[in-house]
Amino acid sequence: MPQSDITLNAHIAYDLNQIDRATEMAARRAQGALGSYTNNFKQFQQSIDAATSRVTAFGLTVGIFVGIKQAIGAIVTSTIQMEKSLTDINVILG
Repeated sequence: MPQSDITLNAHIAYDLNQIDRATEMAARRAQGALGSYTNNFKQFQQSIDAATSRVTAFGLTVGIFVGIKQAIGAIVTSTIQMEKSLTDINVILG
């Protein structure tokens, strides 16, 4: 092999090595970027899940308070009607 062919082959091998290194570095950067997007999505999903849990808990709490309010209102209405009925009975008896 002539010296020029050896030099040319060495340059080609060097260039291919540089291309391999550049490709590997680009792949690592792309993987790092995708990894950060994946982590950001996981954090976003966790935030959405937490917000959904808070909204659900708030809805349940409001439902409980509304039920208690309605029960107390029904007790007050029943007490007033019972008082009226007892007054009517007292008027009749006496």
